Amino acid sequence: MIRLPVVAVVGRPNVGKSTLINRICQSSELVVQEKPGSTRDRKYMVADWRGRLFQLVDTGGLDLRSGEKLHQDVVRQATLAMEEADLILFLVDGKEGLLPSDLEVASALRKVTKLVFLVVNKIDNPEDHYSHMEFYSLGFGDPIAISALHGIGVGDLLDGVVKYLPVKEGELKVDLSIAIVGRPNVGKSSLLNRILGQERVIVSDLPGTTRDAIDTVVKMDDLMVQFVDTAGIRTKKSGYDDVDYYSVIRTYRSLERGQIALVVIDGSAEISRKDVTIGWEALKRGCSIIFVLNKWDKLAEEERLAMNKAATEKLADLAFAPVVRVSAKTGMGLNKLLKTIFQVFQERSKKISTKKLNELLQEIAQKAQTAGFSALKLKYMSQIKTDPPTFILFLKNVSKASEPFRRFVINNLRARFGFSAAPIRLILREAE
Repeated sequence: MIRLPVVAVVGRPNVGKSTLINRICQSSELVVQEKPGSTRDRKYMVADWRGRLFQLVDTGGLDLRSGEKLHQDVVRQATLAMEEADLILFLVDGKEGLLPSDLEVASALRKVTKLVFLVVNKIDNPEDHYSHMEFYSLGFGDPIAISALHGIGVGDLLDGVVKYLPVKEGELKVDLSIAIVGRPNVGKSSLLNRILGQERVIVSDLPGTTRDAIDTVVKMDDLMVQFVDTAGIRTKKSGYDDVDYYSVIRTYRSLERGQIALVVIDGSAEISRKDVTIGWEALKRGCSIIFVLNKWDKLAEEERLAMNKAATEKLADLAFAPVVRVSAKTGMGLNKLLKTIFQVFQERSKKISTKKLNELLQEIAQKAQTAGFSALKLKYMSQIKTDPPTFILFLKNVSKASEPFRRFVINNLRARFGFSAAPIRLILREAE
């Protein structure tokens, strides 16, 4: 994995950790809501301050007294983040003051041999020099007063942070971005953990335990590959609260910055219309798509045959996308999935010569006469972009070109040149 200095942001629930990271990264990627516990996993984001690159890690709110399993998972994730970090920002709430839960977090931090900055958030009045004084009792030196919401004091905080960070080894350059998407509880986080070979994302049997898009960068076959584990996309019928709604929006935004989407489906259940819709949404946003039938180890031979038949029928409109059977639990099919990912990446990066394209265009023009597109006179075609493959076609009477005609040309491009799993973009222009 690429190594940038790591800064972990920890604290009890609802002290403004996500707001601070959003302020530093000038982003709204994280869930920010006045509701304790709205960040569950470790969320990694790359920050740049005065030319220094580092990773910020947002952790779930630490509630050390809770016996609930999900809270225990959050504490475990936060502990891993603290152990990994080069520096820790211990965030407290200056409006609410010092609470017993702050003392418990402080006690946990004393067990970690890392540099800790005590940051008092929500000091919205820059003339307020007293509200943060009580936090001296925590024993982490001079408290740093800020307002993450308004940006007050954040620059001074970052100056101190970069002063104590290890020297960077180089900037992070991602070669391939992969979004892992699907309905809740289909095994997206388990699949990512299996690929990474370590536990980074909370894995739970409770639907909806990944709310933000969780980014992880690893080196694979000399490529820097970014995996984005996203929130499960619910149907309206299943219901979602405001946090889930915004997480779904962020999932779709993650697709827009991804190159490949792994559409994970529970292979032990029925393939739903929502699974197909997610595939189309990924394709529409420029992603190549791979359908991943997870939990394959649960199926008997007859059930596998039935699921294969269902996949052929229900995914027929996206038949150009490969379907890979895996078990995130056992690792079955993982090597084939990784091989397919790199094959698909090569396909979306393919460049076709203009000579070959126009040889095909002559054949398409002949077929068009009998396919109901005789009013269109096809003149010239070239590929203007890869990743995703994008073509421009010049023709007469472009105003009469329908969506079926566009699909007709794209299908011919796929039949001749492949472009397995990739979205093909076709621009139509009037020929002079």
